[in-house]
Amino acid sequence: MSSLAKLKFVSSKQRRSLSPVQQRQVKLCTKLDAQLAQARAMAAGTVYTATVLRWQVDAHTGEKRRSECPKRVTPWFWQNEGAKWHLTVRYGSRVLEITRGRNAIELADLNEVMGTISLLKAAVMAGELDEAINTAVTTIKSRFKG
Repeated sequence: MSSLAKLKFVSSKQRRSLSPVQQRQVKLCTKLDAQLAQARAMAAGTVYTATVLRWQVDAHTGEKRRSECPKRVTPWFWQNEGAKWHLTVRYGSRVLEITRGRNAIELADLNEVMGTISLLKAAVMAGELDEAINTAVTTIKSRFKG
């Protein structure tokens, strides 16, 4: 019993799930990570290919197995005619309106795009975009109610 006496025992309960707000934050941060990876690949002159695990049936044996498949990631940033970069933030199919009446961020170059995506990720985790996310979720949910 002397080995157990060295340990500190506490009463604890593991949290099984996240709140809906936290789930939305994690979802948006995951999408922002993909956008950041795409911007880094574009700056390096390479192509970013995201992958997802899918179940596929082998045509010869008929057995199911998981394999990595490419996933299309549409960039949220683009270069306009004036050589400025624009960045939007999306939640699902909706562009978030971060400030009233404005849906894009104008940036000077691709390095600034990467820095802004990192800044947006920190803002999401701090809860600064919760109101915009809730507005988008409400709009998306309203389409499904009959």
